Amino acid sequence: MLSAEKTVTYTELKEWIKKGEGMKYRVLRPQKKLQKKISYTIKQALFHKGKIYDFQFTWDNKKIYNSELIQKVFYKGANIYLGEFIRVTGVSVPPEDSVLFNLCKEFLPYNKEIVTVNSIFNSSYLKNDNVEKIVYS
Repeated sequence: MLSAEKTVTYTELKEWIKKGEGMKYRVLRPQKKLQKKISYTIKQALFHKGKIYDFQFTWDNKKIYNSELIQKVFYKGANIYLGEFIRVTGVSVPPEDSVLFNLCKEFLPYNKEIVTVNSIFNSSYLKNDNVEKIVYS
């Protein structure tokens, strides 16, 4: 699995899950209409391998943050934006994104548009299998 942490790198799913809360994860799959574009989308992801994590949440190709990676990969690979952009203004952040804001508020440039993991998670392009898996070590 490709993930953006310190840098964009391959991470074994089991290792990635261990970093999460309660070792749980949810399965989301692209809708059928996107299935034929998945191989090209994956190729787009490889373009970002090795990039440094972007704590400033800028929309460029030098550094990248986690939901930006997903958004750009699906835009280039399938010509869609999975998530909606929100504008960060002062401390005005939607309640579902307050944890992200509190963790990163000293880094966030105000008055910029960002895409959040929550926005991608709720995308109509993704099928939520309503399967919550727990991994036991």
